[in-house]
Amino acid sequence: MVGDILTAAVAAIHVYILILEMFLWTTPHRHRAQFRHPAEASQFGYSSAGIRNRLPR
Repeated sequence: MVGDILTAAVAAIHVYILILEMFLWTTPHRHRAQFRHPAEASQFGYSSAGIRNRLPR
């Protein structure tokens, strides 16, 4: 029971990070979440890394 809850919580965090890296990278939401400067130049690299890190190998 506890293991299932922890697994679901970790999975939800990973889905949030996936969405943040792939779709919200240049939005103000991303800047509030990570406290960094605008990153338009790195958008493509991080969006492709976001999906690549979540695909099974």
